[in-house]
Amino acid sequence: MAATALTLDRLQPVILSGHPARIGLADMLAALPINPGRLIPCRADTPAQRNVTASLIDDAVAGADRAVLLVAEGIGCAAAAWWARLSPRAYVERVAGALLIDPASGDQTASFASPRSVLPFPSLVLGTGQDAKALSGEWGSRLLAAPETSAAAPRSGPFRAMIQRFTTAIVEGDVGRARRLLEAVGEG
Repeated sequence: MAATALTLDRLQPVILSGHPARIGLADMLAALPINPGRLIPCRADTPAQRNVTASLIDDAVAGADRAVLLVAEGIGCAAAAWWARLSPRAYVERVAGALLIDPASGDQTASFASPRSVLPFPSLVLGTGQDAKALSGEWGSRLLAAPETSAAAPRSGPFRAMIQRFTTAIVEGDVGRARRLLEAVGEG
C-alpha cells in the first residue's frame, strides 16, 4: 500500500462531473491516499456555460502542482474529451491520464461535440453497454466493464482498486520514459 500511496501522491486529480452530488465521485476519491483534487461541475446548457467549464478545466490543470489525473463521470467525460481535443498542447501535456466513468452520450453531450480523434493521454473508460464501448474506441481508451450498481450501493471497493492500478501504470510509464531520456543523453 505504501508504494501505491507514493504513486497516487504524484498525481493531482481534477474531477469533472455533471452531477457531483449524485455519484459521490469526490467522496470515493477522498477514501484514496491522494489529495481529493478540484471538483468542476460541467455545464453546457449554453455556449457561455460550456466556455466557463473549459476555463475552469484550464485553470485547474494550469494550477496543478503535479501531473493531472482527470476523473470524469457522465457528461464530464464528454467535457474532458472536448477539452483535450481543443486545448493548447501545453495544457494537455500536463495531463498524465484520465478515468472516464459511465460516460454520457447522445443529445446530452451535443454541446461538447469535437473532432473525432484519440485522446492525447492514456485513458480508461469504466462503463457498460454499447455507448461506453463506442466511446472507448473513439477516444482510444481501454474499456473496463463496470459492475452494475445502484446509487445506494456505490462501487468504492472496485473503483478504488481500479484507480490504484491505473495511476500506478501511469507513474511507471513516466519513470520509464524519464530513464530512457537520461540514457539517451548519457546520464543513465
